[in-house]
Amino acid sequence: MRFALERARYQAADGKVAVLFTAHAVPCRTIQASVKPVEHHGMVLATQPDTYAIECKATAKLIAKQMQDVLDERDWYFSFQSQGLSGGPWIGPTVEDTLTSLKFAGYEHVVLQPVGFLCDHVEILYDIDIAFQQTANELGLTISRAESLNDSPTLIAALEDLVKHGVPPESRPVPAASVVEVLTVLAPIEELAGTNA
Repeated sequence: MRFALERARYQAADGKVAVLFTAHAVPCRTIQASVKPVEHHGMVLATQPDTYAIECKATAKLIAKQMQDVLDERDWYFSFQSQGLSGGPWIGPTVEDTLTSLKFAGYEHVVLQPVGFLCDHVEILYDIDIAFQQTANELGLTISRAESLNDSPTLIAALEDLVKHGVPPESRPVPAASVVEVLTVLAPIEELAGTNA
């Protein structure tokens, strides 16, 4: 990530550079609270609000904190990518909407850092490298992305460490009781009945 940011700043000369962390979007209905268990295509949906969105954003915040010596907190953003066509609303904001906002905020170059993906696959090689590149070109933005970890020794060592030592307590997911944000953003799924959600 540091190398990608340095390269973008060099290419942008004196232009503003933003970092956009991304994770895969999911349909709202899959993370909304439900009074009783609801089945959708053989999958039981959450009866409590799911903290997925909060945990994705928390991951981005932890990375930004590790980069605070080179990344100002005002220059990083978060959005969800790769919304599907299954109908109903998906969590957002989308990368496309965020890129548009960043262009209007005066940014010239955006470095995308997918925090929800470790390796190159369709959401990286197509969505970012082709589709978002086209969106950026239409907006007059330059985008780049940090290299994926793939089979890097750093990733392999981190996975080995997790297997041997587990996840440190300060890195564990936020308990559902403390995530009021989910309750204010997502209505119970029953409220969406009849809305094709």
